[in-house]
This record gives sequence, C-alpha cells and structure tokens, in this order.
Amino acid sequence: MELSKHEPRWYQPYLWYDYIEKVGDHSVHFVVIDTEAYQQHINNYTLMETWLDDTLRASTADWKIVVGHRNIYSAGLHGPVTDSTLVHTLLHLLISLDVFYTFSQDSGFD
Repeated sequence: MELSKHEPRWYQPYLWYDYIEKVGDHSVHFVVIDTEAYQQHINNYTLMETWLDDTLRASTADWKIVVGHRNIYSAGLHGPVTDSTLVHTLLHLLISLDVFYTFSQDSGFD
C-alpha cells in the first residue's frame, strides 16, 4: 500500500477494495481481496468476508470478478491446493453468487 502513494500505476488503497469499469455497454465490478488474510486468519479477515459478501450481493454490474493472490485450486508450482480456507469459504460464496475468480500466484494454466 505504501508504493501506491508514490507510484500512480500501483493502486491499492486498502487490503481489500473494489471498483467498477465500463466496457462498451457493460459494467465490470472488480473486487480485490486479501487472500493471505483467508489463508492465515489475519488482517481482520472476518470483516473482509462480510464486506465481500455484502459487496457482491449489492453489485448490479453485468460482470463480477474477484481478484486475489492465492489460487483456490491448483496443479501448478504452489499446488496441488485442495483443502484450504479458500476452498471452504471463498469458493462457496463465489459459486452461490455466480462470480468469476482470478489470481496471480501460479503462472500456469490452473
């Protein structure tokens, strides 16, 4: 977050945040979360869970995309991940609200 004060290309106002972009006639709601908080139970992760649920349910965007660092499932370098907090909590929410999830940890085709 400190880098965002000095580098305009780096935007991270908080450990979790959201923004909406217009793409043609459609809207895309990006919701950025702290997946380390989920994995390690730190940084007020229960507050983030509530915020995430409320934010996604209230969104009227055409597309909803949750962005995190950690993968939910993986067969890549940092996997296989099959039994994690992300599987047991985040995945259920994403499926129930029909939300797309993308991540950056493994640089493969997970």
